[in-house]
Amino acid sequence: MKSSKLYDFDINCVPLNIVVYKYEKSNFKIVDINEKALFTEKLIKEEVIGEYITDVFPRVKEFGLFEVLLRVHHTGNKEIFGTSFYNDERISGFRENEVIKLNDEYVMAMYKNVSRRIEMEDNLNLSKEIIHNIAEAVVITDLNARILDINPSYTRITGFSKEYMIGKNPSVLKSGRHTKIFYESMWNDLLHKGYWSGEIWDRRKNGEIFPKLLNISTIYDHLKTPKYYVGIFQDITHIKKNQEELKKLAYFDPLTNLPNRTNFEMTLESEIKINIRNNTTSALLLLDLDNFKVINDSLGHTIGDELLIEVAQRLQIIGRKSDTICRLGGDEFALILRAPIQREKIQLVANRILKALSEPFYILGNEIFITTSIGISLFPEDSSNKNELIKNVDLAMYEAKKEKKGTYKFFKPQMNQENMKFLTIQKDLRKAILNHEIFLNYQPKIDLKTMKIVSVEALVRWNHPLNGIIMPDNFLDIAEHSGLIHPIGEIVIRQAMKDIKALNEELNTNIGVAINLSTRQFNDDNLTTFIFECIDEVKFNVKKLEFEITESLIMEDIEKAILIMNNFVKNGISISIDDFGTGYSSLNYLKKFPIKYLKIDRSFVKDITTDDDDKAIVAAVISMAKSLGIGVIAEGVETQEHEDFLKAKGCHLSQGYLYSKPIGIEALKAFIVKNLEE
Repeated sequence: MKSSKLYDFDINCVPLNIVVYKYEKSNFKIVDINEKALFTEKLIKEEVIGEYITDVFPRVKEFGLFEVLLRVHHTGNKEIFGTSFYNDERISGFRENEVIKLNDEYVMAMYKNVSRRIEMEDNLNLSKEIIHNIAEAVVITDLNARILDINPSYTRITGFSKEYMIGKNPSVLKSGRHTKIFYESMWNDLLHKGYWSGEIWDRRKNGEIFPKLLNISTIYDHLKTPKYYVGIFQDITHIKKNQEELKKLAYFDPLTNLPNRTNFEMTLESEIKINIRNNTTSALLLLDLDNFKVINDSLGHTIGDELLIEVAQRLQIIGRKSDTICRLGGDEFALILRAPIQREKIQLVANRILKALSEPFYILGNEIFITTSIGISLFPEDSSNKNELIKNVDLAMYEAKKEKKGTYKFFKPQMNQENMKFLTIQKDLRKAILNHEIFLNYQPKIDLKTMKIVSVEALVRWNHPLNGIIMPDNFLDIAEHSGLIHPIGEIVIRQAMKDIKALNEELNTNIGVAINLSTRQFNDDNLTTFIFECIDEVKFNVKKLEFEITESLIMEDIEKAILIMNNFVKNGISISIDDFGTGYSSLNYLKKFPIKYLKIDRSFVKDITTDDDDKAIVAAVISMAKSLGIGVIAEGVETQEHEDFLKAKGCHLSQGYLYSKPIGIEALKAFIVKNLEE
């Protein structure tokens, strides 16, 4: 077949894939094909000429080409359509097809690969969709900074519509917060680096100023010539807010809104440097609320928190604007009184704090009274080292608390020596517990009617390997404050039960034992469990067990103390109030306490034969106890005159050097044998 009969051009000179078909037997036979189509389809001309399309291209009907060929052959109308082509069952590209009828028998199919164009169009559409839907604002400008386009997020963030912004300069958003130099630097980066990135404050349509994180890039054409600027930004108002919240959490106490410990230490460090540079003096005050734990435990953490908030408010009223008030944690507060400040002024501030915090607090229907212990250290006079200064003021506060709650103490260098002594004794006490250096002496209690021994008081001693026998006054306070009172207390309770049980069995007696409990021991939730475990372990007669506790211990948390005492008494254990008369319990409370004995302090007994006041006090205590059905023990009885007076007033039991000093268990046995024989 001569092509000139059908078309007047050389199909090999056309930049398209061309195949000519002849319609016969309801199929299309390939009668001509150009070189481009042969190359595209990887065919050999001699092998395909004269073959039917369905044999050469088995999937032609799936692609829709066969149907189009039929339609064009029947109607004579040209058709243009797109098809996908496949490679290994996957779409590997796209073609644009054009089919025309040459005459009644022949049709021509021309096609070209438009995959690249389709890909570019898809990418362009994808880019448009991304820009349209992303949360960040997008603005496109020409090189003169005239806005060509913005996306919906730009409108959402700024409030300005696309119609309004097209043709305008982005500077319509200027907040006025940035200088001319700032913008000049931005444009300098764009011109020389091709990009700029940073934080900037702009103004919304409603006038609200907001922070945004902006990235501007220069867009170049294929010749590397700048064509456009594209700015992408996000509103970082919430990030800024979160940063502020995090900063607040990092440097401020969430309960009181006062600067926290981190903030305090930074401020203190800075103030020390200022004082050194200016040769001035500032003061650091450390406050600790006395017995705050009791309030927290008895009234609950909600009331405890409210109390801390009100304490913070009162402190803020007292402090100068230049001073820094911090909450260090728990019930500890600190004040930095900035220079210039004199010692008299510091004392005045300390007294104002003590007075302000001694006034009653009214919280959720509760009237609460507290006292405060304050340590004071001057800097750089006492130290120019932050950590040492904090240690110094802590020592001073501890001294104030130890001497008398509700007072203040200035740091003195000798406090360091006392602290070293404290640490040494604490270290040696730990060893003493492990090395069994803790032991007991016992002091008899005498029934003033029969003059026979009825009980003993267990008194702890420490046999130090270097310093010999150490009396409790020299180590029990340290044990109490360091927590070592718990293991020492357990040693005392267990050993006392073992000793007295063995003594009673050996001598066939029925002697009781009284054991002192400290504040920390008494408030230990595990105390009761331990005591009853010991009773079971030793098989001790619980009715011969007595605990001595002080008035002040009970008054720290009366309701809790009553619960604990009732539990003891219910199980057969007796309770005595030690050092009676030195505390501040009232008769009203005394009636509620399930106590067996009041123990008159030795300070009243000492001068009862010569001091009328002491005589009156002792007589009144005995009379009052008798009216309440409570027994009385007098300690510190050293002379016959003491004993005679106490007998005359009706005192029940007597204890002191008149009968025996505190003695070891073997000496006690000998004392009992002699006493019972008399």
